Amino acid sequence: MSLFAVLHDSRNINEGTDPEHGPRADEFAVELRGNLFELDDHELTLL
Repeated sequence: MSLFAVLHDSRNINEGTDPEHGPRADEFAVELRGNLFELDDHELTLL
């Protein structure tokens, strides 16, 4: 749960409306996988 919270908001461009921050966070998680944290395919899907 903590990893979701950190990654999800890490891609906010501003504090206002930014509907695309979730998809950007998803792409970021895929980039970081294996380097910063280990998740299997199922865990990454849940994230």
